[in-house]
Amino acid sequence: MSSRLIMVENGVGLARDRQTGSVININKEEIRQARERKKLRKQKENEFEQLKTDVSEMKQLLNTIIEKL
Repeated sequence: MSSRLIMVENGVGLARDRQTGSVININKEEIRQARERKKLRKQKENEFEQLKTDVSEMKQLLNTIIEKL
């Protein structure tokens, strides 16, 4: 651990930066897991947006077909 950091009392895996006063997470596994959760959440959001786009396109196509009947 860097001399810039002071362990936070009752904060497992947390340390305070002496220069900035900010509290940071120094638990590498927690950081990795948080990044993975964020990546999965973004993938799901992108998937959902793509589904919305697909449904919108299908509605437009159906409306076009109905107009031509």
